[in-house]
Amino acid sequence: MKKLLSLLLAAVMVLSLAACAGKSDTTTTVGDTNEATEKISTSNKAKTYHILSGSAESEAVNIVFNTIVKRYQAEVNPDFNVEYESITSTADLWQKLQMYYTANTLPDIFAISNGTLSEEMIKNNKLVNITEALTEAGHLEDVVPSLVDYFTSEDGQMYMFPSTFSSEFFVYRKPVFEKYGLQVPATWEEFLDVCQKLKDNGEYAYVMRGADYVQFLRFASFPTWTTYGRDYVKGLAAGKYTYSEGDLSMYAAELLQKLGTSGYFVPGFESMTLSDVVDTFMSGTGAMMYSNANYVYKLSELYDAGEIGWFAVPTVEGKQGTGSTIPTHGGKAWAVNADSYANDPVLQDFLKYFFDHVDQASYDTGVLSWYNTEAPAGVLGNMMGDISKEMKKQEVSWISWDDKLTAATVTTVGSAASELAYGMITPEEYCQRFDQALAENGG
Repeated sequence: MKKLLSLLLAAVMVLSLAACAGKSDTTTTVGDTNEATEKISTSNKAKTYHILSGSAESEAVNIVFNTIVKRYQAEVNPDFNVEYESITSTADLWQKLQMYYTANTLPDIFAISNGTLSEEMIKNNKLVNITEALTEAGHLEDVVPSLVDYFTSEDGQMYMFPSTFSSEFFVYRKPVFEKYGLQVPATWEEFLDVCQKLKDNGEYAYVMRGADYVQFLRFASFPTWTTYGRDYVKGLAAGKYTYSEGDLSMYAAELLQKLGTSGYFVPGFESMTLSDVVDTFMSGTGAMMYSNANYVYKLSELYDAGEIGWFAVPTVEGKQGTGSTIPTHGGKAWAVNADSYANDPVLQDFLKYFFDHVDQASYDTGVLSWYNTEAPAGVLGNMMGDISKEMKKQEVSWISWDDKLTAATVTTVGSAASELAYGMITPEEYCQRFDQALAENGG
């Protein structure tokens, strides 16, 4: 019996030692981007990192990210595993992200906007300080100034980084402008003058997006943005002043009403989405439209043929502006879960590797890098190449009212802006409804 017990004890000890050996960390030697050698400790069972994206798999945002992941796996850590979750509907994405946040199950890296939800996460220490991460990686000074501006939070730090570098701009038909001796408008007064001259000559001046209130709000917000940058709407949201108290509020309201009620827009604009606008313009209808960098691939051929040109957002005549007139932004940003990052040297190393390689990966994908570097010849095409040079000179980024005002306020003001453009309400009534929405919804 004693012999049997001794054998059993010996077996248990062997199994225990084996189990302990199985749980020990292994050390993998990898080469970092400076070609120095460092050691990253990983467990035998590699972690799978949850990546929540707001873009489709085929979009450049995901292609760039996945390109860097694959290079990291090949060059540094083959056990670095990721699991993607993509939600392309913005409303559904924010709803799912709110759910993860409430349940304290945020993904390791996820898409987010620089808005109210991200500010709440920042206050609760849920996001990695990207200013510090970029500084440690030696790349903070590489980020284009307007995107530093775009992603800087209330405390002066960045807690997210761009998923892309995009912009918005007006496009015009060169032969039409030349036919009537028109110059590209630099101010809104000149813009209205161009529209009137086109109308007087039987032309449709502008292809308007009217299926939703997005473009109406763009026109309503342009005068304050080119003059005051991001500060104006942030002050509105914080209750520092009412909309009616702004020196450009009535100017913007009258501008929108003038554009909408003067017969400048193409027939049927009320049902046009942005995609419809671009297609209509490309078919030869309308002399001007407002577009963004996502549609340059469609417009490039016309640009190369000298059929179209582009211009920045006009400014307010007689007003000293910020000097930035091209709305630039970083798309749905990437943020990193601070809880995941804190004690995970692998995730920390991957983020540094990402910052070391995102410039090259962007250009390899054929898109503009958000670093202040010159694009290799032939990568972007002539139109995007020309626009990108001006984009990188901008110091003040675009700010969307959607991000800083409450959803209820944006809905109310958007509807009022549409009614104003249709001549259903007066500029004074529009300003009153704006103030009422701010008061009722807390910003």
